[in-house]
Amino acid sequence: MAPLGLGDELRAALPSGGRCWGVICLHREDATAGFSERDLAVVRRLGPHLAEGLRRSLGGGKPLPAMDLGATPRPGPGVVLLDADLAVVSISPEAEHWLAELDDQDWSRRSELPVAVRAAAAQLRRLHELPIGVSAPVLKLRSRAGRWIAVHASILRGATEQTAVVIEPANPTQLGSLLLDVHGLTPAQQRVTTLVLRGRSTRQIVDELHLSPHTVQEHVRAAYDKVGVGSRRELIAALLGEH
Repeated sequence: MAPLGLGDELRAALPSGGRCWGVICLHREDATAGFSERDLAVVRRLGPHLAEGLRRSLGGGKPLPAMDLGATPRPGPGVVLLDADLAVVSISPEAEHWLAELDDQDWSRRSELPVAVRAAAAQLRRLHELPIGVSAPVLKLRSRAGRWIAVHASILRGATEQTAVVIEPANPTQLGSLLLDVHGLTPAQQRVTTLVLRGRSTRQIVDELHLSPHTVQEHVRAAYDKVGVGSRRELIAALLGEH
């Protein structure tokens, strides 16, 4: 790091509620002094607050406008083909659309793709050969429009090794428990809410989780409050609707 004028480095994960919401990376020019124990203590104190702020920011986006049935249909999955050095070989029009929605700059005028796209490809390459039945990790990103986008990659075998990065709207299966974590639901509230999202009635949830009807209703009301809705229909629409 010295050629860049950087000395000591401090990195810290930002976990909250059992999930990591970000990473902080600090650099100090004076390599001799470096980061002190006092500096580390400050980062430890600030870390939980930064993590909670990041979590809340993901759930605070404005709702997307209602779909106009006469408008141009939303693009499907886009594909970016990269060579062994992660340089762009080709790109589909759909991928251009999603890249523009992900990045706050005109990516087409830049020499590199957005960090998320390169990260998906680089992460896959680090994994090398995945065991049969194991899927490559999927990155979930919030776009500038407030929509959740999924980014994942696959290695293509042939005369030259290339990587295909797929960018598409995230579906509920890909999002998994992420949205419930974003809204700060406790594990017990998540178990009940997951069954609500699957269409279970209160009686079915009582039988499946061995809870009292009162407890189930308490968890459902807590989910309403945290997501900002007032009914099961609104809860399902907020969590499983268009993201």
